[in-house]
Amino acid sequence: MADLPVPMPLTEEVREQFRYVLPRDIDPKFFTSIEKIIGDYGMNVTLDDNTPGIAEIRAAISTFNKEVMSVEQHLLLLREGTGSLIHDVLSEDGHDSHAFIQEIRSKLKILRQATVRAELTAQKQSNKISESSNSARRILVYDFAVIFKDFISNPTSTKDGTFDQCVRIVFDAAVVEKKIKDPHTLICTVLKSLKSSR
Repeated sequence: MADLPVPMPLTEEVREQFRYVLPRDIDPKFFTSIEKIIGDYGMNVTLDDNTPGIAEIRAAISTFNKEVMSVEQHLLLLREGTGSLIHDVLSEDGHDSHAFIQEIRSKLKILRQATVRAELTAQKQSNKISESSNSARRILVYDFAVIFKDFISNPTSTKDGTFDQCVRIVFDAAVVEKKIKDPHTLICTVLKSLKSSR
């Protein structure tokens, strides 16, 4: 059974920020509605702060691939003396040393090929993750625009206007990725779609 979104309680500090930007008595349902959409946003976000970024994942795969290649090279370049000792010990333990080493080389080759494919998959995933994050932010702004219209007034796309400032408060409360410094372009896009859906 899928988890249901859990409303995220707004701190008194966040409520005060809204009261400062919106100079009027605010219906408590306004805050309750915001808590619900922030909870929904939390369910829609693909990656959280504890998940490594796609660049970190790709770097780790690349490093792992180099390590696998290094082990392959070491197996190929076993020094005569060292190689003989290893073969002797394997034989004493009941292994066919040549078949054993060959099987390891074969498995390492398969592993290296898998890491190359994983790197390509990570590249493709980076685009999907970015699209998913953008989609979650769009939904958050859209839902907030509907709430704003219901409780305050028609939202406008004026830069640094009342709605713009309120979206920034919502983003801070929802802990939207810090790289989204200016949500204005997103606000304009969402408000156009809101108008066209009427």
